[in-house]
Amino acid sequence: MKRLITSLTALLFATHLLAQNPYEGVFTVEEKGIITTTVYDKDLNVHTYEGDEIVAGVIQTSVHLHADNKHHVDIIPPADFTIHSSFTDVYGRVVMNTVDKKRLEEAFATLQFVTSYNANTHIASRVMRGGKYIYKNYIPAFNYCYEQSFEVKDNPSVYVVANKVKAGQDFKVKAYFNTGYPYNPSDFNKDMKATLRLYALGKDSEGNDTETELVMAQKPLQLYRLDEPDVAAIDILQLNLCDVQPGEYLAKLSSDCTLDGANRDDIYINVCDTLRASARLLKPTFDASVDKVFKVHLKMNYGYPYIQKQENDERPTVHVYIKIVSKHMEEGIEVTDVVDELKTHLADDKYGTQGLDWEGDIDFTELKYQENTPLERTNLEAQVRVEFNGETQYTATLPFVYIPASQTAVRQIERPATIGADAVWYDLQGRRQPDASMLGKGLYLTNGQKIVK
Repeated sequence: MKRLITSLTALLFATHLLAQNPYEGVFTVEEKGIITTTVYDKDLNVHTYEGDEIVAGVIQTSVHLHADNKHHVDIIPPADFTIHSSFTDVYGRVVMNTVDKKRLEEAFATLQFVTSYNANTHIASRVMRGGKYIYKNYIPAFNYCYEQSFEVKDNPSVYVVANKVKAGQDFKVKAYFNTGYPYNPSDFNKDMKATLRLYALGKDSEGNDTETELVMAQKPLQLYRLDEPDVAAIDILQLNLCDVQPGEYLAKLSSDCTLDGANRDDIYINVCDTLRASARLLKPTFDASVDKVFKVHLKMNYGYPYIQKQENDERPTVHVYIKIVSKHMEEGIEVTDVVDELKTHLADDKYGTQGLDWEGDIDFTELKYQENTPLERTNLEAQVRVEFNGETQYTATLPFVYIPASQTAVRQIERPATIGADAVWYDLQGRRQPDASMLGKGLYLTNGQKIVK
């Protein structure tokens, strides 16, 4: 019995030692608390939150890591530098889960040269509905495990958000229904429905405004959560429109529920066109001994709203970037060398409402390529990028072959004369006759014709 007690005591003591921070006295971790930094309006636009409560929005917690090694203790870095942080609701659903090892790795590296280290790590996540949540922070190297419960409050609401898309992309409109927290499940029922419709706006032949329904989405709202009263019930209604065209649209939302915003004002959506472009090389091979100018043909088209100069309004600028790069293999590693680059913007007279053609020339006179490449023909590529209104609208990679002027190449095939005294003659066996003037009688071939002598 005594041996059993002694063994259990030893096991408990060993477990206690393992649970201790092996870097105790050097590293300390301090939790800075949980706050809400930003909240959202009905269109999910971000606003800074200055209140003291924890409300739905972006929830942030901060961890302060401090190290003090003024006694110059020999510190052996751990095998695991990770810091695990998470938000989960009381039903185990993960809202946020992050793993960071840079901060701890940086701390150990810094202590090799200085005696102290201080850093704050901010961990944030978007929490869109209220309820009871659990924050956990785990650092294996310190045997550190922190857990804190917190409560998020929010009001009943309906958010509607429309994706900002470019012409030709799929378009989505989403409505988020939130019961708020705390809430009374008996205020909702299983028969509630919501409907979301998308209309295209236009004008008829007489100039009157028109609305054409394009797509409709409807569903029963799943806001009835008797089994999960500690987290706000949320549901999403979404409609999709594939390959949306430029123009003005209108989204209308209606619902049986009484949430704030369930029957909100119409949502107007403007889908603007983008600069459409296509690029091609005029020649797939650039021979430096023959060619002197490298040409890229770029065609661009515009749509709605048309790009045109308005009164007292500067015209948008289109930037074209063409970068020439060389790729070669060096010890099994692909290396890219920038050898030339063209940057330009289109002049005012280049603009039009229907589109334009533009050719960019790059002078290869001073082109420097990889001199020690083992390739007989250096493989290059032109990387084209077009920016419009500050955003990249088009990219293309155009491969081509560059033949340096220093390399020998066949420029012209010397053809023998086929007419006159210098014409070449063959017999019917295909043998070339050394002297046409000495031919005997017979049938011969010359200049693609049969001749009888």
